Formats: sequence, C-alpha cells, structure tokens
Amino acid sequence: MEGDEAGVARARFLRAVYALAVGTDSLQERVGTAWLELMALKQGDLPAHLHEAFAVVEAELLAAPEDPATLAEEEAVAAAERILRLAIELWGS
Repeated sequence: MEGDEAGVARARFLRAVYALAVGTDSLQERVGTAWLELMALKQGDLPAHLHEAFAVVEAELLAAPEDPATLAEEEAVAAAERILRLAIELWGS
C-alpha cells in the first residue's frame, strides 16, 4: 500500500463512519451508504494485515440486498461493527 492509496482508503472509511455515526436514516440505510463508500476500494488499498478483515466486509457488501432497508437489524448492527472496527484498525496502522 502506497501513500496515496492509504489516504484514499482512510478518506473512504472516514466517510463511511461519518454516514454510520451521524446519518438520520435507518441503520440499514446508513450501512448501505457506508458500503457504497467502501465499494471502490480493493484489498491492495489497505495494509496487508487488514486484507482478511476487509475481505469479510467486501463479501458482505457484494452480497447485500439491492435495498439495504431489507437487512435485518442484527445484520445491520454486525455490518456496522465490522466497518467501524476495520476503520479503527486502518487509522491505527
């Protein structure tokens, strides 16, 4: 991961976390917005030690329903937690 890629990944995660934290939509819709922010990233945009965790988030967003509002509350909570944890790990690296 190079400097520019690191900055792009950090910025995308910042926007994803912002959407989760301050959005006024339902949690499911905020998760959908966060996924849209992260969709442009590739594993190579993150440090190697985060590839496995990102693969889980990436698989989840690729398998997500077209309408995030149809996510169960538990699924939305789990997805939001994974995004937040990955963001914290990324910013700490």
